[in-house]
Amino acid sequence: MDVIAQFKHQGTHFSASNVSYMLRFAEQRGATAEQLLANTGLLVTDLYTKNAHIQVWQHLVFLDNLFKAIHDPSLAIEIGLASNLTKIGLYGLGLMSSTTLWEAVEFGRRYMKTQYPFFESTFEIQDDTVVITLHEIFPLERFRAFIVENFLIDVAEIYRSLMLGEYRPTKYQHFELYFDCPEPEYFAAYKERLPELHFNRPANQFRFPAKILHQPIHTANPAMVHFATGHGELELARLGLFTNWIDHVRALLISHEGAYPSIQSLADQLCMSPRTLTRKLTEVGLSFSELLEEVRLRDAQNFLKHTKFRMDDIAVKLGYQNSANFIRAFQRWTGITPSEYRKSLEQSKHAFDAK
Repeated sequence: MDVIAQFKHQGTHFSASNVSYMLRFAEQRGATAEQLLANTGLLVTDLYTKNAHIQVWQHLVFLDNLFKAIHDPSLAIEIGLASNLTKIGLYGLGLMSSTTLWEAVEFGRRYMKTQYPFFESTFEIQDDTVVITLHEIFPLERFRAFIVENFLIDVAEIYRSLMLGEYRPTKYQHFELYFDCPEPEYFAAYKERLPELHFNRPANQFRFPAKILHQPIHTANPAMVHFATGHGELELARLGLFTNWIDHVRALLISHEGAYPSIQSLADQLCMSPRTLTRKLTEVGLSFSELLEEVRLRDAQNFLKHTKFRMDDIAVKLGYQNSANFIRAFQRWTGITPSEYRKSLEQSKHAFDAK
């Protein structure tokens, strides 16, 4: 069975942002939207609506059309080199608003499948080098070379944007790309514009020195990271990318101006009654109030880790009337005060930097 036909039975959805970007790129090369969207069941307007999603099979049909319209084996490289953070919307906002490269890596890996449904990744540090390895979720067959090349180079451009803050076509700082295939001939013309490349390796990987994980990002905006994180959790929920329904429920419990959803509001979003929701929570040994406590702890730790907000500000964002109530709650949850937690994070960071 053809790979496109296989995906028609899966119904996997993801953000339309990359396809809309490739559509604009291809139009500049002379292709038409009618050519590119043929047999996808999509209209151009479908790609630009709020929270636009497409199915994997539609993406693959689009790529088939792209290959027929533009006969260029290096097309994946060209599209990757033209990449930018704005093309991926709030996902890009979360990356560029991260405080450090490490925070950006954590954000990127958590929400990667909302933008790139073909891969999962593992993170490890080997001999003071960060190694991020890609693992294909399903066979990509004839689309594999394009998708792998485009994704690796796309991420390299995003990395350069985060680290340099400006376009410098001949400089990548310490970043290396590993490919699990022989080197295609067309890569030779791009060597000066790409990171250091390695071919015929056991896996597709990104590598860079671990010492730069704590390097600040000049566009950091902690409030925007929190906003983008909330959107990312909702995207995971919309796309069904959680391993169980409790994770879905947790993702919907997002504070807006200090107020978390009520059990009625939460039940409405889950298309069930509050009574049914209460029963389902009881079946897994949880109550709504306990789940809300878990989420408040999650959000409190994120604020303490990724922002410099004062305790009064964090208390308000978590729905507490004053910082004293927040501090008591945090100490009940963790056994330490928020200040002690934040201090322990700083000590861990300094210990890592000293290695």
